Parts: sequence; structure tokens; C-alpha cells
Amino acid sequence: MYMTRSKVRASRKIARLQRRWRLYRSRIDPITRSVVQFPIFVHFYDGGSTVFTAKILAEYILASGDYRNPMTREEFHACEIRRLARIARRPELVTRRREFEEMRRRATERESLRTWFMSELETDIYMLRNFARRPTSTMPYSTSYVVRHMLASTFPSLIVNIVRVLRIDIDYSSDLFRDIRNIVSTMREAMVQEEALTPQFTTSLVVFDQFLRDLELHVEDGSLLSGSNANVIIGGMQINLNLTDI
Repeated sequence: MYMTRSKVRASRKIARLQRRWRLYRSRIDPITRSVVQFPIFVHFYDGGSTVFTAKILAEYILASGDYRNPMTREEFHACEIRRLARIARRPELVTRRREFEEMRRRATERESLRTWFMSELETDIYMLRNFARRPTSTMPYSTSYVVRHMLASTFPSLIVNIVRVLRIDIDYSSDLFRDIRNIVSTMREAMVQEEALTPQFTTSLVVFDQFLRDLELHVEDGSLLSGSNANVIIGGMQINLNLTDI
């Protein structure tokens, strides 16, 4: 039977696809952890290859903005991205690459900022543990002493760090105070287990919680970030901070 040139090419292409599928059909997609589905995308690199379900890999890249092999962290070449876009029928992988990569960069910066903030926050809060020691003859202890320290050091430092993080990542405000309270709760539980929680310090934590409530209201109504000064009133006492250079 006579076959046209186009039919021969099509027949050869189908044969190649069949051989390729038989070769890779038992491979496990590293993203879904299940057997790969056709069409597949194979990324070759020095020392090996990774086989993906093409549509799954495309969705992963579009969602994360990460144009790297999720297993090796090796960046896909531009020609590989074009090939994946064609196979998965997602042309935006190419046309919107800069946009997706910029979104990933901003997300990475936000995560880095949050990590820094939580470290600073933990330092501020756990410094209060130094004032949870039981009274001794050489270290008199009173609630007023701890509260003065909080007003002079802990609260201003917290306000400054909160202003810094919210000026860059205002969306974090919805989770911010939940994270702070979780740290305080963890610290309190640890101190209970250590039998280091004194009645005076328990009272100080009540003051600290009221401070958080007042500060949270300032964040919610926008007053904390709207001006060049922070004025937070707690228990009849006022904290004034110049935020111009922060």
C-alpha cells in the first residue's frame, strides 16, 4: 500500500511516542508521587533525568513562579520552558514568565521578612523570662519593676518591629497578632513546666496581653501606620514613638 510522505512522518512520530511512553510509563511523578500521565515532560541534566506529568509541572510553575526543577533546583532553560508550554498547552508559561517570577521574588522577600520579624519578636518576648526569677535577697522582685521594663524596652521595640514589617507586608496584619500570642502562650507553658511562673510575672502577662489588644486596634484602624508618631495608651500610661526614620 502506497503511503504519502506526510503519512510516513505521522507514522514515525506515533512510533516514537509509543516507544517513549513504554520507556517512561512506570516512572513516578515527583510532584504528585503517582505514576506519570501522558503527555510527559522529561528534563535531562548531568547525571540523570526527571520525568514529569507535563500538565502537573506546568501548574506547579504557574502557581509557584519557580522555573526550576523541583527536585534538583536546576533552572529550566528557555527552550525547555517553550517545549513544556507547547506540550501542556499553557502558553502563559512563556508569555508571562517575568510576571510569575516577580510574584515569586516578592513572596520570597515577604517570607524572609516574616522570618526576621519572628526572630526579633521571640527575642523581645523571651527577654521577659529574665524577670521571671523568684525573688531573692539580692534580687528583689515586683510587678511594677517588670511593667516598667516592658514600657521602657519591650513595648517600644515591639512597636518599631511591627511598624517595619507592616510597612513592607501589610497583608501580614491578619496573622501578626495571632503569631505573637502563640509565642507568648508557648513561653508561658514552658515556664509552667519549669515551675518558673511567679504570680508577679502572671500579672505582667495580663498587662502584655492588654498592650497587644490596644496595639491591634491601632493596626486595624490604620492609625499606627498613618502618621509619623505612634501613641499607644495602656493602663493609663502612654508610649510615644517617632516613626519617621523607621
